[in-house]
Amino acid sequence: MSSADKNIRTLIIAVVLSGLAVGCQENKLAQCNRLTQVANKTAEEVQTVVRNHTVPDNGAFLKVAAQYAQGQVAMKAVNLFDPQLQAYQQRFMALYTEVATAAKNVAQGMATQNLDATTQAHTTFQSATSLELPLVEEVNTYCGSSSTPQ
Repeated sequence: MSSADKNIRTLIIAVVLSGLAVGCQENKLAQCNRLTQVANKTAEEVQTVVRNHTVPDNGAFLKVAAQYAQGQVAMKAVNLFDPQLQAYQQRFMALYTEVATAAKNVAQGMATQNLDATTQAHTTFQSATSLELPLVEEVNTYCGSSSTPQ
């Protein structure tokens, strides 16, 4: 076998092996779908709580906190390999934790009728929730989609 034949054979083997490696690794779209499914489900569940409580009370804020806490656990369970999606996942988990904590603090302030604590916690809650849509838009841009959770 000539040197050229060996090189071609080596090249073919390398191409086949790299194709197998790519085929075995999950694609970006599938990972994006899993990440956005959790984000969408969390947003939908929070919206359901909000729709069912036309007058916000401490119970409503506790339910919102519980939904975000569940979303954080679900987001943590998503297995991702793409480094950028992993970064988005970490940001979602931090956001969900912050919102859940702020919502609990609002509920606690309302329950104890502590206006200062309620106001401060509500400001933190609004600030944290305002970061969700820009994060969703970043993920959608990265994943090549224009849809956002409602």
